[in-house]
Amino acid sequence: MVSKEIILELSNLHNRPFLHGTSIIKGILDKLKDEYNIITNFNVRIRKQFYNQPILCITDEIDHNKEGMISGDFYHAGNQIYFHLVESENKVLVDTSADIDLFYNEDDFKSRIVETDLGWFMNFSLTDDIHLCYNVISKISNQYLFSIQPGFVFEPNKQTWFVGYHLPKLDFLENNKGVVGVSREYIMLAKTCMKRKLFFNGDLVGDRICVYG
Repeated sequence: MVSKEIILELSNLHNRPFLHGTSIIKGILDKLKDEYNIITNFNVRIRKQFYNQPILCITDEIDHNKEGMISGDFYHAGNQIYFHLVESENKVLVDTSADIDLFYNEDDFKSRIVETDLGWFMNFSLTDDIHLCYNVISKISNQYLFSIQPGFVFEPNKQTWFVGYHLPKLDFLENNKGVVGVSREYIMLAKTCMKRKLFFNGDLVGDRICVYG
């Protein structure tokens, strides 16, 4: 069933014991773009934390035994292609560079975020990472949206975690400046699972799923 296996060479964020979801998604997309010139209807779900370098397995049919890990699918040339990740024995490198440190400087991000009736938005440029921008905007606004759910108590020692994307096209990720945004509108997929819309320069570009835990 597996047609190709590729080890992702990822760096970790700030000495975390597990790989951050943003790092994993960037690694997946980088490798897929090396293999496929046009990718549409990209879907991915993260259901398991990885502590070692993942192996990206690309297949021509879904492997239901791997759905409880990190898995997804996309279309290329009219064909649906599936992928899942398994852990290798290779450890990850720790990235403590200055640009990664921005991920943790929430005061800087908060000062750049503009809240509107549609959602939360922020300019990004060459010095930013578009995935991290989406992640920080989501984290800050998720806390508010979860806190207003009936009967929901947001505990200080917990947070929301990115667990999935649906991206009809990937072109917008190649831009090096623009305005990224996450919608105020949301759908509760479960009591602790929320789906929200992603915007780029005012256009709807996909959905992002997070869980509280």
